[in-house]
Amino acid sequence: MGSGEGEAIRNRLIELSGRLDRLIEEGERMAGEFKNIRESIKDEGVMFTLLEGFDGAEKAVNELCEKLRGSRENIGRKLDLLENSVFEQCLIVLSRAIGLWYKKKAIVLIKERETIVRRLMTDLGLLGFWVGSCIRWSREANPPIRPLHDLLMEVIATFADNLVEALMFEEKQREKGLLGLG
Repeated sequence: MGSGEGEAIRNRLIELSGRLDRLIEEGERMAGEFKNIRESIKDEGVMFTLLEGFDGAEKAVNELCEKLRGSRENIGRKLDLLENSVFEQCLIVLSRAIGLWYKKKAIVLIKERETIVRRLMTDLGLLGFWVGSCIRWSREANPPIRPLHDLLMEVIATFADNLVEALMFEEKQREKGLLGLG
């Protein structure tokens, strides 16, 4: 390996490490935001399952931050998708976000809480975009062994980027009775 190649690899590792730091910082901010929302509504008689949803989202985001911190030592190592703990935790965060989306109806029913719903929808959009960024970072830092897994990671990252839009579309289709679901 020539000095030019070594320099390029070193620069790439520095760039990936810098992006990792920003992802962790953003995740910590989001976990705090979910905690703040939960704290602001917990004394208002909101359904326990909704509070649980915020708690679950906060914990899942914190866990993803921990997985990201732990992945620093593996940058550049190819991973089978089943070994990629960052990707696995991203899926868990997405499932918590989707759960919060469906539980938001408990807030919507009370008119004074419209600002909380708007804040939640904004935060879910930001969370989805952050998860998409985490998946893409993981895909670059630890390329999957199988090409199909690379494609799968990009599809899920794109879904995460558009999480709120996808859920709003699904909700509208459900309301129109076009999904054949209840």
